[in-house]
Amino acid sequence: MYGLLNRAIQELVTIRAGRTGWEAVRERSGASGIEFASMQAYPDAMTYDLVSAASHVLERRPSEVLRALGRYWISFTRSEGFVALIETSGRDLRDLLLNLDTLHARLGLTMPDMLPPRFEVEDRPEGVLHVHYYSQREGLSPLVVGLLEGLSDLFETPVHVSQVREREGPEDCDVFAVVPKKRDAFT
Repeated sequence: MYGLLNRAIQELVTIRAGRTGWEAVRERSGASGIEFASMQAYPDAMTYDLVSAASHVLERRPSEVLRALGRYWISFTRSEGFVALIETSGRDLRDLLLNLDTLHARLGLTMPDMLPPRFEVEDRPEGVLHVHYYSQREGLSPLVVGLLEGLSDLFETPVHVSQVREREGPEDCDVFAVVPKKRDAFT
């Protein structure tokens, strides 16, 4: 994964546990002395180790750390200069969700080693959206929940996000229900 995600973990941990908390995460994960470069690819195992160490230091389950990271990711990437990319990918939450693959394709132009996930959005009754998430990486569904929640905050569209199906294999997908808290949220 790219250093940008590792830097987001660093900032999130520092916000929640201070600089000493981040140093404890670095030590526990084996990343002592590493300064993450945003546009450099790092082994996926390093990111998973950072999440595991953050879980220990923050005294939260890894799934809780990933969900918080996903939610934080939206404001973090905006502050890192990706605001235009987000703003041009959709005028509202539904529009952005429909354009997630396009957004990732544009990111791939500057991040050639990126292994982006793939998304499909399905309209369901009562204004509910089902977001199908395909990824080569396992265990990141809590991150996706947080990302969807962060995007709903960004677009000021209150929703409830839940995982309604877990993938059963590498070619399968996780499915998330994005349920509007207001009847006309996606119309």
